[in-house]
Amino acid sequence: MKKIIISVSLSITAIAFTAILVFVILPAYYNKPAITFTVEYRAQENGSLEGNTSQNVELAKKATPVTAIPNYGYKFVKWSDGVTDNPRVDKDITMNIDVTAEFEMITKSFILKDANATSFLTKKEITLSYFDTTLPVPQRVNSVFDGWYLEKDYKTQSYNIRVSDKDGTIVIDNATLINNNSPNLYAKFSLIEEAKYNILMVYTTKVDAKFKLRPDSYQYGFGQDGIREIKYTMPEVDKQICHLLTAYLEDLLNAMFAGLVEFNVDEYFTVLPVTEDCFDYSLYSVVGYDYSLNAYNIPEISEDMLSNYQSVLTTVDLGDKDYAVLHLAAGCAHAKYGCIYWDRCIDIYKHSGNEILEWFTNPEDPAYEDSWLELLESYVHELTHTIEMQTCVLAKMPYTYHDVLSFYDSETSFKLFGNRFEHLGIAYLYLLRQMEYNGKVYGLPYDFWLGKRGEEIWESDR
Repeated sequence: MKKIIISVSLSITAIAFTAILVFVILPAYYNKPAITFTVEYRAQENGSLEGNTSQNVELAKKATPVTAIPNYGYKFVKWSDGVTDNPRVDKDITMNIDVTAEFEMITKSFILKDANATSFLTKKEITLSYFDTTLPVPQRVNSVFDGWYLEKDYKTQSYNIRVSDKDGTIVIDNATLINNNSPNLYAKFSLIEEAKYNILMVYTTKVDAKFKLRPDSYQYGFGQDGIREIKYTMPEVDKQICHLLTAYLEDLLNAMFAGLVEFNVDEYFTVLPVTEDCFDYSLYSVVGYDYSLNAYNIPEISEDMLSNYQSVLTTVDLGDKDYAVLHLAAGCAHAKYGCIYWDRCIDIYKHSGNEILEWFTNPEDPAYEDSWLELLESYVHELTHTIEMQTCVLAKMPYTYHDVLSFYDSETSFKLFGNRFEHLGIAYLYLLRQMEYNGKVYGLPYDFWLGKRGEEIWESDR
């Protein structure tokens, strides 16, 4: 009987505990408040948010997505805690979050290709946004500004995709402007007064000449007879090089002047051999004679033909392997006429004709660029002399192209008879009157390109 009572008592106790567990303890445990965190999303000005921007998220759960929407002309950069995800979805949350979407204005920098403007803002780069409405207006001698463009073909001097009108007002959609791949803006001008310059390249295909040397030439290892005989026939590969040289010189000059002057470069290959009677010479005190072949000495070239050109450059190969036997440098020039020594200006004996042709047929190859540009420089250098000496006699000129080269030499490591590639850049500045030295502008007066001659065109430089 006692056992029964004890058993019943234990059963009642178990039932009571179970009831307490089920109806009191477990509900209290499971119904306690969950741990939650506040997640706040904000936006700077110039943007907004899409989604639930104020959320309560339980421990270890994730928030719903929020997207940062930039205003027109702006872009989303990042959230204030450094996160760059957009849309943003915060996961496994263990703390409160309060972040702000950051935006910045969309801009693009352009290099201003001002086509040799002679009066312009000092800066050559401009940064534009979706909200800019105008561009600076450059001024150029003898020119009317026609607007800015996104594309330019230097060979044809044609322009595409107009950006602004004549007063600088932007006429293109700013988004289209900024999203275009071009890093440049090109100024387009039209000339008020026509400026053209015609150049003739004369290539000597045959030389049959005997040149008299100084009586003491044997002291320099030139032979005791005092005569050097030259027999030369231009190889076919050299003719191909000359054709390319003519085309490249015209392209180079027109690209340099960007419409300020229109250059036309023609070529003429001689048919008959040139003899010693076709050469001018002068005696230098150092060694030997300096023989130069200029087109006006060549019988088959008429005066009528020459009268159609403002400058004439004659190319000749004298096989002058020894230094300064028949000529002293890569070329020489007088007013209008110049002579280029093929054997000196490119050191022809160290390069085969096929090598040189390779330079010109692959101008974009960095391995060849310096080589063919140096060859072009020899022609530009002598061309510059034929131009400046047409203005007036040297004694009346306030300075010469060589003087300008010496200015540059005093400021840099440049040497007058050194790097011809650097010469090309100085010729560019001199011919365009853009050389600055000690606060003064130097260079050929633009009046020359309008056909004016005489020392008065240098008046502003005196």
